[in-house]
Amino acid sequence: MITQANIIHFYNKYKENLDKEEKVLEGLLQADDQEVWIENMKKKSGIMRRLYIENEALLNLYIRPFLDGEVKLDDTLAEELLHQIRTADRENYEDELAMNEVTEMLEKYFKKQGMLDQYIWTLNLLGGFYNRVSSVEIGKKGAAYFDRIRSLSSHYFEIEDFEVRKRIIYSFYNYPIVTLNFNMGTPEEILESLDRALAFYTDEKVRALDGEQFDFDGLIEELNYDLLGNSVMKFDKEHNSPVLLERAEKVLGASYQEHLKENPNIYEMPDEIYCNYLRCLFLQGKISCTRFIEDYRRYCEYSIEHDTLDEEGVEFIDSRLFQVVVNHLTNIMEMLALYEEEYHGPSDIQEFCVNEYVKVIRSLPRTECNTFANDVIRRSLSCFLQYFSKDEVNSMLLMKVMVSRDEITVVHAAMVERIARRILNSVLKRNPQLLIGTLGCETVVEVLENQEKILDFISQASQIFDIGKLELASVVNKQSRQLTAWELEQLYCHPAYGARFLDEVPCLNKYRDLVLGHHKSWDGKMGYPADFDNTASKNRFLIEILHVSDCIDAATDFVGRSYKKSKKMEQVMEELIQGKGSIYSPELVSLMEEDKELLEELVYLTGTGRIRTCYSIYGKVVEEKESETARSFQQLENWEETEEIQDKNGDTILDFLHKSGSENRQLLHALARNSLVILYVDMMSGEYKVSYRGSQWLINEKIPDGRYQDLLKTHFEPNFAPEDWERLKVKLKLSELSHTFLEQDGNYECEARIRSGEGYRWVRLQFILLDETNAIPRMMTMIATDIQESYSRNEQLMSSLKEAYKAAEEANKAKSLFLSSMSHDIRTPMNGILGMVQIARHHLDDKEKILDCLNKIEDSSRHLLGLINEVLDMSKIESGGATLHEEPLSLIKTLEIVDGVCRPTAMAKNQTFELDTSGIYRENVVVDPVKLRQVLINLISNAVKYTPENGCIQIKVTEENSPMEGKAGYSFVVKDNGIGMSEAFLKKLYEPFTREDNSMTNATQGTGLGLSIARAIIGQMGGNIEVDSKQGIGTMFTVRLDLKLVKEELQAEKENSQRSRTVDKDFLKGHRIMLAEDNELNREIAYELLSETGLIVDTVKNGQEALDLLKKQPEFFYDLIFMDIQMPVMNGYDATTSIRAGESDYWRNIPVIAMTANVFQEDESRATECGMSGYITKPIDMDVIYTVLEKWLPKSYNG
Repeated sequence: MITQANIIHFYNKYKENLDKEEKVLEGLLQADDQEVWIENMKKKSGIMRRLYIENEALLNLYIRPFLDGEVKLDDTLAEELLHQIRTADRENYEDELAMNEVTEMLEKYFKKQGMLDQYIWTLNLLGGFYNRVSSVEIGKKGAAYFDRIRSLSSHYFEIEDFEVRKRIIYSFYNYPIVTLNFNMGTPEEILESLDRALAFYTDEKVRALDGEQFDFDGLIEELNYDLLGNSVMKFDKEHNSPVLLERAEKVLGASYQEHLKENPNIYEMPDEIYCNYLRCLFLQGKISCTRFIEDYRRYCEYSIEHDTLDEEGVEFIDSRLFQVVVNHLTNIMEMLALYEEEYHGPSDIQEFCVNEYVKVIRSLPRTECNTFANDVIRRSLSCFLQYFSKDEVNSMLLMKVMVSRDEITVVHAAMVERIARRILNSVLKRNPQLLIGTLGCETVVEVLENQEKILDFISQASQIFDIGKLELASVVNKQSRQLTAWELEQLYCHPAYGARFLDEVPCLNKYRDLVLGHHKSWDGKMGYPADFDNTASKNRFLIEILHVSDCIDAATDFVGRSYKKSKKMEQVMEELIQGKGSIYSPELVSLMEEDKELLEELVYLTGTGRIRTCYSIYGKVVEEKESETARSFQQLENWEETEEIQDKNGDTILDFLHKSGSENRQLLHALARNSLVILYVDMMSGEYKVSYRGSQWLINEKIPDGRYQDLLKTHFEPNFAPEDWERLKVKLKLSELSHTFLEQDGNYECEARIRSGEGYRWVRLQFILLDETNAIPRMMTMIATDIQESYSRNEQLMSSLKEAYKAAEEANKAKSLFLSSMSHDIRTPMNGILGMVQIARHHLDDKEKILDCLNKIEDSSRHLLGLINEVLDMSKIESGGATLHEEPLSLIKTLEIVDGVCRPTAMAKNQTFELDTSGIYRENVVVDPVKLRQVLINLISNAVKYTPENGCIQIKVTEENSPMEGKAGYSFVVKDNGIGMSEAFLKKLYEPFTREDNSMTNATQGTGLGLSIARAIIGQMGGNIEVDSKQGIGTMFTVRLDLKLVKEELQAEKENSQRSRTVDKDFLKGHRIMLAEDNELNREIAYELLSETGLIVDTVKNGQEALDLLKKQPEFFYDLIFMDIQMPVMNGYDATTSIRAGESDYWRNIPVIAMTANVFQEDESRATECGMSGYITKPIDMDVIYTVLEKWLPKSYNG
């Protein structure tokens, strides 16, 4: 049971906890130095966590039971709750749950119970609560409560308590004021509300009852002044009311004349009188637009020059300078936009407003701000941004200023920026393909060329992505209890609020998707807002980087978030992995898993780095020790004293830091010696002085002392390469450099092309922070250095890398085309093999049919083998593993073999096929027979393939003298009248995987490797190949080779060897060999083919069985071993090594021949290294087998 005493205890304790929360936050802003601040920061999280737990316990015990209907209210408890809330409101406490929601509950209860006084109090409280929030929707709610009090004025004389009657009196004032503040009423409705209030305030009965104890005339004067005066600022000519303007002029005119009597200087007049009266005259047409705006400007200029934000005894938000900047500069911008055609004054008026607005807003104190002040600033900024939305530089600056008004939001933004940049850097380094499509980049090369632009984009987006939270500052920053359902609903709207804000600023609209989508899951099925499809965004991957960075910061925040325990980066990675593919991008998470360096950086950033980031934000309002401040001023004085000296040797800047030590002097000597120019810049006043000029000038003219803004506009913008200026103009602003110094420890550098003579040269600009006060940058130096020479080298390197990348891309495209082609070309013969097998099964009794099927299977198999061999040959050539095996041969006989291979195909197409060898005088040469046949067959078969039916193929070989002794020159010409080739294709004719795209080539099978292989082989042989081709006419290839001539005795020996091999194979009978092969089908094929020759064959399944069988039999039992390489238990390499390690000569010398599908040079080399005697490849070619057996079988069997 909840008692009255429990309620009193709750509110006393809850207010005490709210005070503790405020003191904890103040402690962060009032630390004497960084060490104290860090100690306060450590305490803060623990204290806030305890407050959170205690408040939740209190709310669950004494408040939520009422709100949830678990405990019934009675009159005593309800009145005590109302009393406590009224007291808390007077003491300026705010809380959505303990005050707003409880008051809404009480309002319903008192209305139901007919308790009029209490009911009016609840309406008055709720009207005030909802007048504090910036949202128009909430403002309407507040106005409605005051309107309901007005409607109870008929009960005015029934109410005994004067304080309750005063609520009715003030409701007539509050309703129109709230309506006007939130721009909810028309001029006619404002006047109606005013007249209704005046009627009530002048009612004789009302005055008779309360006239002596209430100043109705004073309230009437205040209402006229506030309502009529301010209404002038709310409506333009088109939407205003003549009646309202006439009444406003009377009220404002009277105040104007009264103040003029007191002080004839009109510029000393309060802004709400002078500016409002001036605007009223303009809206009535009594003064021109030009006079209105010029007078308006002069008043603002006077205030900016003479007023300050720190007037004694006045909060900065109540100072005239603050009001002039946030209200009246904005109004000038509005007037210029609305009445541009009517204004004929100076054209720099808008620039004046922007510069002064930015300058003052940037310098606003942050220690004295409350929620109301920040809301005023936010609303002013949102209006101001609408009127210069084409200026991206200042628009982004003001957005950042707006965010910086709330420390918690700006710390979160700074952390997210750091995390996002680290992740994006890793993506650019390890997998830039993921960013294709981002910012219009269509290729990886474009991504890499624009990586700085992409990094800058994510940085800028990170700083404003939570802009929507500024409408909900009181909700977002509530960490001393759970959020209510209404607060959570509002929180889920912050991306939409942010996007709505950007809709008003077109130049920043490019960040809209990142603002809107950073709480959406990767697959778009979860998160908010539900109606935004992040998967369709062109910047989807940047949204995901922001999403992941946001999650990492939120989960690891041990400083700012007290409502739940923070996690380690390792735990966060586990959650990312668990959500990979749905909540988070699988590619991004995988990249983060693999990049250990990135993870280490994230661990630092979310740990120690978080403290540094927080201090860089809070440090702006942490007071420095006096000694440090004095030292800063001393440094400035030293600098200014040395400014008067100009020395070409760079001694100026050295004198400035003479007392800073020898290390600084050495550093600055080096800087001066290598610099084009060195400036120092007062970042507060905008003035700069040239400290050093090198022998070469930065631009084509001498840079004088002056204002930094003029330096950018007059000297930099015209002399920078246009694209470089566009890239850097935001970064080089003083406001942006201030932000950068805070983010990057006081240092920033960039590179740009600057005009030099007729062209441009590359220059590096370094900006170094020299001095700051209260962590606000005050003084910097700019150093310009010529880097043209080093940049030229880097540019050449980058150009080479781009060319290499493009070449790799082209190669990948060609290989993809090759794989597609090979898939078709391999399936075709495979289909023939499988089809013939099925046909043969259906004709088992028809030997002739089966023989035909077998022949076709053999043809298809050989074609398939040829395709595979071409690919393998290309691989060997690319790896440098292809070698020549030269031997004596007859060119004429070789050409006859080639003729036998190619002529049948030509005859099938009714082509004329002519081979002319009459020009050969010496036919016996030394050459690799296989490679020569391969080249000729490739050229001739291509001619046959790409020549239509009834065409003509001509092959002619002629002999020429060679300049080299013992050699003769031979020309092999292959000519056809086929389809020919285009000039474009001829340029890439010999590139691997390349085939011309036309109907005939598409219908012809091939890998696109044949000519690449042919040219490589010809090159190995020391020859060359030429081509002459025209589309529709035909093609002619010419191959020229210088071949070694054969001595007669060598040729005779060769012929005798070939004769013995071809005539007599009986020498094989009786020899016993071992076959080691693990594949059952291959083992069966080899056994049958070898056994048919008369060999005795024993088979084993792996290397271990081969060893066991060899040990089991007596020595010389086997004459030779055929050994497969890849086998289970023990492979062929290991088995051969073990055989060679045997103790007897028999084991060390028995021929072991590799019989394998491994075809690369490294495989053959390894076979030799482990002791194998020879090497043959599958599929088995019996001619090759005979040659090997003849060479290695014992001579005694050779007869």
